[in-house]
Amino acid sequence: MPIKTHKIRLYPNAEMVTVITELMDYNRFCWNKGLEAWNTMYTESLLMKNKKLRPSGRKVRNELVKSKADWQYQMSARVLQTAVHRLRQAWKNFFNPKMPDARKPKFHSKRDPKQSFTTDRRTVNGKFLTLDQPHESTHRFTKIKMAETLRFTGKIKTVTITKRGNKFYASITVSVEDLPRPVFTNSWDIVAVDVNVGHFS
Repeated sequence: MPIKTHKIRLYPNAEMVTVITELMDYNRFCWNKGLEAWNTMYTESLLMKNKKLRPSGRKVRNELVKSKADWQYQMSARVLQTAVHRLRQAWKNFFNPKMPDARKPKFHSKRDPKQSFTTDRRTVNGKFLTLDQPHESTHRFTKIKMAETLRFTGKIKTVTITKRGNKFYASITVSVEDLPRPVFTNSWDIVAVDVNVGHFS
């Protein structure tokens, strides 16, 4: 099924701005920790001359989950999962000869002009977006107002929330049904005929 993306302006209240900001910080933390683990595994595989030690998305995710600190349980587990997934995809793109412009994954900084996080567990209802709330969170999660309703109908795959200046946006990816082209079955479907003559007598 084809994937469509709709970018929508968000209007979170003060509490949800705090939640979103913390999740963006957490996403950056997970990405950097994941990249550090990936690089370490790769270096060890070279030193040991053992390709079985090469990093993978699954290995890095398991390492990050195993070493989680207590404070991380206040954050959405899906942010960690999607950060590692994007890291794996970034390495895949970097080594893909068909994508020569793909850059090597690098560590993210809090000073980066674009801050974001991605989750695959959320609810969209009309003009409102709801994020999943971990049981350990001390925040009061509320619905986030969107500037418009979702343009596409289908299964929502992920939601990436970004911050530009003081504005927040949600890029919602949707798996939409690939409708088949209509099949003409009778003569009434013919709208024109080329008889290859200059004029009719």
